[in-house]
Amino acid sequence: MNKEYQYIKITHTNINNSQIKQAAISFVVEKKWITDNNEDKNNIVLLRYNNDKWQELETTYSYLDTNYYYKAKSSGLSYFAVGTKQKVLDEIEKMTR
Repeated sequence: MNKEYQYIKITHTNINNSQIKQAAISFVVEKKWITDNNEDKNNIVLLRYNNDKWQELETTYSYLDTNYYYKAKSSGLSYFAVGTKQKVLDEIEKMTR
């Protein structure tokens, strides 16, 4: 797999990122996508675009029903990318060159 799963934009109003100590972000990855791309559920990560670079966030697998559920924590809100740990970083770097 050489592509990310999804991009997400999370915005806020009437508050600055400096006022956010920690944001808890829950997200879902389709089971079919992980299976079709021969990925491991424990290799999924959420990245945040901040200060002109992508930062990998600590991401925790939560549970499985018909999809995989994850949680991550961020010190602010902006653009996010969901994908696999190293592969998504490689793809994003290619796109921003």
